[in-house]
Amino acid sequence: MGYENFRKLFKATTGVSPQRYHIEHLMKQAKMMLLSGLPIKHVAVSLGYGDIYSFTKQFTKSEGMPPGRYIRNRHR
Repeated sequence: MGYENFRKLFKATTGVSPQRYHIEHLMKQAKMMLLSGLPIKHVAVSLGYGDIYSFTKQFTKSEGMPPGRYIRNRHR
């Protein structure tokens, strides 16, 4: 099966593209790691981001707030 057919079938089945599914999975892991007390830099590296800035940009885009604010909001 070619990628385009896979992508269409995946999206029809899950409701999201493979890329979006992957990002949502990473952000779910990131939130658990952040709430467990791991430093943002450690979370970024553990999830395969080249630097903290790329991770922060993706996290903010996905979650609507940067990781530091997410941690503060959850610990209130």
